Formats: sequence, C-alpha cells, structure tokens
Amino acid sequence: MKSTLKKYIKIFTPALLLLFVPHTRGAGKGLSQEPASDIIPPGWFLEHRIQAHTRLSLKWREREIFHNAAREFSQMGVRIFTRHFKTGDEGAWWPSSVGEIDDFCRRYNCATALVRDAQNSGCRIIAYYRHMEDSAMAARHPDWMCVDESGHPQRTRRGVYLCFNSPYRQFVQTRLVELAQMGVDGFYFDETHMPKNGCWCQFCRDKFKTTYATAFPQKPDQNDTAYRRLIDLNNKTITETFQNWEKTLKAVNKDIALIIGSNRWPALTDRHMNGELFLYATSVKTEFELPARPGRRNEVIYPPVPVPKTIKLAMGYILARDAAQGRPAHVWIPGITSPKAARLACAGVLAFGNIANLDFPEADIPRPDFAPVFQMGDKFSRALSNTRPLKGIAILFSEHARDAYPDPEKAVQHVLKPMYETFETLQKHHYPVGFVTDATLKNGGLTGYRVLLVPDPIPLTREQQEIIQSFKQTGGVVIESMSGNTSLIKMLTENGYTPPYAVSGDGTFYSCAFENIQTGSILICLVNDFGVIQTAKVKRGKPVSLPAPCKGLVLTLHNYHATDVYEMLSEKPLQLQRQNGSTLLRIPDFNDLAVFKIEIQE
Repeated sequence: MKSTLKKYIKIFTPALLLLFVPHTRGAGKGLSQEPASDIIPPGWFLEHRIQAHTRLSLKWREREIFHNAAREFSQMGVRIFTRHFKTGDEGAWWPSSVGEIDDFCRRYNCATALVRDAQNSGCRIIAYYRHMEDSAMAARHPDWMCVDESGHPQRTRRGVYLCFNSPYRQFVQTRLVELAQMGVDGFYFDETHMPKNGCWCQFCRDKFKTTYATAFPQKPDQNDTAYRRLIDLNNKTITETFQNWEKTLKAVNKDIALIIGSNRWPALTDRHMNGELFLYATSVKTEFELPARPGRRNEVIYPPVPVPKTIKLAMGYILARDAAQGRPAHVWIPGITSPKAARLACAGVLAFGNIANLDFPEADIPRPDFAPVFQMGDKFSRALSNTRPLKGIAILFSEHARDAYPDPEKAVQHVLKPMYETFETLQKHHYPVGFVTDATLKNGGLTGYRVLLVPDPIPLTREQQEIIQSFKQTGGVVIESMSGNTSLIKMLTENGYTPPYAVSGDGTFYSCAFENIQTGSILICLVNDFGVIQTAKVKRGKPVSLPAPCKGLVLTLHNYHATDVYEMLSEKPLQLQRQNGSTLLRIPDFNDLAVFKIEIQE
C-alpha cells in the first residue's frame, strides 16, 4: 500500500469504529478475485449480524413461551434466532419417518408449530439439533454406539455417542431433510460431533483398516502413530459427514444455513477437528471466550502462550472466520444481563466480521431493554453489506506443522507461539491481517494477499511448499520463521507494505478491515478491549465494569481528499480538516459504537 502509518492507533473505549476509505493502490494483486467456493452465505443470514439464542426444551412445553418465543423475540427487534428442535437423546419432536417420536409430539407436531410461529412473527429460525445422541437408536442398534478401547460406550453430557461411520449418519440426515422440508432456515450443530479420543467401534476399525497400513491402536497414546492416525480418521469422518449433509440439505433449500460447532478448535488446544471441516460450514460456531480457554487434562494440551486475553479472542474469531473462507463465524455470547455489556461484547464480535449470537435464558424472554442492541446490529449489518475481509497480510496456521511435533512444548515453541506473537504485533500496529489454514491454502486461500507469514516452514508438505513458491513467483512476499517483534514491521516496510491510514489517541484498541466488493472502498473496524467482558461463572446481577468513553481520537488519511463525512448511527455531519496534504477527522467523543462513513475523492 502507498499510504503510511505514522502513529499507533490507541483507543480507550467500549466502542467499535467503522470507517469508509477508498481502495488503496497497492492493496495487493488480485484483490478483487476470490477462490471458487460452492458455499455462499444466504442473504438473510447476513442481514442481521446480532442474533438471539435460547433453549426451550420439551420440559417447557406446558408454558406459553415455548410456543410463542418467536413473537416475543420479534417484539425485541430480533429477526433471526436459534432454538432447540432436539435437546439431547430424546425422540423426534415431529412425526418422523425414522426412529422414535416423543410421546407429546405424536399428538402435536412441535417442529411445524415452531416454524409457523417464526414465520408468522417475521423471523428466521435456526434449529438447534442434537445430532450425537439418540437413546432409542442406541438401544435398537448397539453396534452404532461409539465405544472406547475397552468396548464401553462413550458418553456425552446428554447421552451415548453414536458413530457417524455407522448407518446412524444416514438416519440423522433423514431427520434433517424432514426439518428442512418443514421450513427451518438453518441448523445449529453443537460441540464435538465424535468422541475426542477416537472411536473403537467395528465401523471405525473397518474404515481404519482400509485407510491405513497400520494395526489399529490399543489405547489412546499421543506418542503412538496408529493412535494419531485414529484421531485423523475421526476428523475425516466428521468432515465427510457434514460434507454429505451440506450437499443434501442444499438440494432441499439452497438458502439453508449450516452452523457447525468447532468446540476448542479456535483455542488451538487439541487435535480434535481440523480446518478441512469448516470448508463445508455456512458459519463456524464458536463462543465468546472460548479462544482464550485452556485445554482440559484429558485432551492433548498445548501450553498457553502468554499474550493478552483479547488478542486470543480476536485471533480465534478471525481463525474461525477465515477457516470458512471469510464467511462470518457464529459466536455464542451467554451470561450477559446488561444491554451495555452486550453492546461491547457484540462490538468485539462484529469488528472481526462475525455474527454475535446473544443467549437468553428461557425465563428471561422477552427482554425489551435489549431492543437497542439489535437495532445497532441491523445498522452495522447494512454498513457491512457487500463486503469481505481485506486481504493485506496472511498468517499461515498449519495444523500439519503443529502436529509434526508430538511434544506439545515444541509445537508451541515452533508454531503456536510465533503465530500468536506475530498476530499481537500486527494488531498493535493495526495492519490488516487474516489467516490461511492448511485447507484454505489448497483451495485458493492466498488469492489477493500480498504477504504471507509462515511460523515454521520446515514441517510443511511438498504440496504446501509448492503453493507458497508459486505465490512468491507471482509477486507475493513470504517471510518465514518470523517472530512477533518490531523487526517484523521493519521487514514489512522494506518490502513496501504499510497500512493506508493512521489514528492517534490514548488507550487500547484492536482493528480489522474489509473491502466493499462493489465500490472498492474499504471498511476499518476499531474496537476497544472487549476482553473485559466475562461470560462464564459471572454472578447474576453483578455490575459490569466497562471502559471509559472514547475521547480525543484523530483519524488521518494520506494522499486522499475526503469530501464528506457523517456518523452513520446518529447521522450527524462532521467537519474535515486539511493539514500537510492529508485529511484529518477529529472524532467526537462517544461511549460505545460509532460508525463513520467517509466519502473520498482521489
């Protein structure tokens, strides 16, 4: 890019700042091109980037809220929400053609009634479908159950795992097709999908035998090649399952959305699931604080990297987004009872191009005081219309490179620590940054980027090295074995890369940028330290300590002439200044969210 960053951007505010500036001349070759993808988020899914979530299991069926939740949500300004259509291992909530049906739902088709309630209320409804458990099928087909190395059934918190290498995969698909035909707009698939330590059932044993020339492992052991391959097979099974379901459901409704749970994947703490899965997700489901959550003792734990919590959150959000080729992640935000805290939490999620999924306990519906939060989300959604993440600098997150080190300490030292620290440095200097995974690297993920940062090139496959070499031959800059420090900024500058704008002010702030695919302008999102928000183990009613209002910020645009500017939420016109050939905007003080549209003429 030709413009130059003169000062670090520092903001002390619970705010998200959106700025329109034109596409800079050196933004990167092929920026208007995108890798081919069969999955495009439906328009309805992107029109309301703050959505609602609640459970309302069958135990609530005698209460009015179970039947009219959509009406109550719509009065709050909610236009898209997720609610349960199957909570655990119970029977179907409708007269399904397969399996058992819940006794209450034999007489009353809950699924159809819930869809009708949403449609009559002007809402889109996403069905939370618990796909891993079914007590009737486990009893009828015990060979379908996932078992451990001793042959004992493996359990979730809600029942016994059933294996997706068994006919259970087709069983669930039949159920999903039925719901899609009833009119649900999307599906929400939570948690782990398969046991994290692998499955020892006969279906998995047979598939392992035909896949690998290795004896089946005897027990979980990360130092055993066979066991590591079993985890690879586990991940492959999950990916194949959702690949099949996505294709089948899109044939029923091309605008259906599949929100696929990533469990701890954005936290990078274990080998369960990999980026290949998310190529088939309309949206990757994650949770507000999950990217900063440490691993559990029974998992392959990679020691935590000592970077600020908000850095881990931001990196996790971008990883979840970019693993799905830039499609917004769906971030569940539970435990927030204050609208002010909800605005800041949502700001942190939206800033990185994602969807905020606010959780409402059943007994708390409706919450009319949250209506302004959803209004803010709708205005922000319109601002982000027709945009995609700006491809400035890419960091390669290679699971293959990480997993090449059986010793977690070495994996952290060679791959994860440099990646976290580099992301922190780029955030501190406000460079547009995204991530490329092993899966997206093979699927055109480098298209449009000018710079690729590779934490550890040594373990990369030959195919990966060839893709990176091709990127270099077409003008891309590759920096290998980097570390997160000022020398990286110096190397970027020496290669002609600097960001297109500067903002001065006091405090802490994080940033992300997008480009408008129709006009070529870019959006710059700035957000305060949203990591102060806590969503887990917070005492109900405890006051939330929010940062002070944003004051004294100045935006500087280099080499461009801004002709008009106004704040999009209040629609108040603002005054521009010219100084030393640059355009300055002194940003008015604000408490939470400010969205500035700046019209610029070169």
